[in-house]
Amino acid sequence: VALGSDEKEKGIMDDQPRDPKESLFSRGGYMLTFGYGILITITTVFAFLMVPLFEGHAQSLKEVADVLNAGYDAFKAGQTDLVEYTLYSQSVTCAFCVLGISELFHMIGMTSIRKSFVHNFTSKNWLLWVAFVVGIGLQIAVVNIPGLNTFFKCYPLDIAHWGIVFALSAAPLVVHEIVALVLYIRKRVKNRQNKVTQ
Repeated sequence: VALGSDEKEKGIMDDQPRDPKESLFSRGGYMLTFGYGILITITTVFAFLMVPLFEGHAQSLKEVADVLNAGYDAFKAGQTDLVEYTLYSQSVTCAFCVLGISELFHMIGMTSIRKSFVHNFTSKNWLLWVAFVVGIGLQIAVVNIPGLNTFFKCYPLDIAHWGIVFALSAAPLVVHEIVALVLYIRKRVKNRQNKVTQ
């Protein structure tokens, strides 16, 4: 809804018209969709695996797997006093948070494929920022408010874990900024070449 309320890009009428029979995923749409999907998947899986490493309970992927397997068994058995239970619960919660919050960062970038997200600060689409802030607020509430976190089976996270969650969640926006910069440079080079040939 927030993206649908966004203003249309300036110069959009200068683009070549789309073929009515053209797929919605043409012109790089497949690459965009699957690329960001793979990126969010990787960051979510990394968030799940990094807790035992971050907490110093594992030094290799095999040790991470052993700790998380033991944590899963403790979780199923309801052995809440075990360290493995805590690590597993934190891992699941971090992955859940990265999955949710990365979508919000992705939304901020997707207002324009060609422009930096900075243009959103001059946009009149206040609904975008409301959606972003409310989304993050709800995510934090679900994890850290007693009762809510029990209902959603989330484990409270401390500031260090939240820092990692937000750093990983920002990955789609960072990649978007790199893509926007590359597109901007290509456009400048193309315009310069056109001036030279004229």
